[in-house]
Amino acid sequence: MKQKTRFSVADGGIEAEFHPGFSDDLTTWRLTIDSNGKLKENVKLWQYTARRKIVTGQMALETEIEAATLVEIWKVAQKMEFEALPRQMQASMTDLDSRILRFFRDETATEIQAYGAGILAHGGSEKARRFLTIWDAVTSCAPFPHQFKPLS
Repeated sequence: MKQKTRFSVADGGIEAEFHPGFSDDLTTWRLTIDSNGKLKENVKLWQYTARRKIVTGQMALETEIEAATLVEIWKVAQKMEFEALPRQMQASMTDLDSRILRFFRDETATEIQAYGAGILAHGGSEKARRFLTIWDAVTSCAPFPHQFKPLS
């Protein structure tokens, strides 16, 4: 199902959102990549550490990705048949992470919400495995969490 966009993202934009399951790191983030390769990531940090107890904060990160990287992300999405995946995937366990992917084209957004995608893929779900392949392509160029080490 295609939905009207909530805000203006240039044709060819991509979004990813991460909401953790129950853990000592409840950090959430939202990543937006526009059609020119401008990447923005908003992070709400909430971590429990043995030494520092609860650490909170917010970060707004920006970077540029190369055009070839953006093209490759779209190729992965096409190869994994993003449009054909179910709009919602849900594991039957509690306390798992939620991931959302949105691909924008022609002023519409195609969104997939996946609750417990890792558990589903581990359990043999080919659709969850395809979703995670696309997820990895999109998030591999994100500054957070890849360039940050957990607090201790």
